[in-house]
Amino acid sequence: MARVLTREAAKRDLIAQWGWYAEKAGVETPDRFLAAADATPTMLASQPAHPPEASDQKGNRWTR
Repeated sequence: MARVLTREAAKRDLIAQWGWYAEKAGVETPDRFLAAADATPTMLASQPAHPPEASDQKGNRWTR
C-alpha cells in the first residue's frame, strides 16, 4: 500500500476547519469531517490505476 504523507500546514488547516465546524454545528460534524479527511488520501493511494476524470464547463467528461 502507498504511504500517505500529510504536511504540517495541512494538519493546521484541518484543525482550524474542525474548530469552525465545531463552533457552527457541534462536535459530531467536525469529527466526521476529520474521519473523512483522514480516510480519503489512503483510499485514493490504494487506487493508483484509476486515472482522474475531468470535465469542462459544458459538462463534457474525459479521463486523463
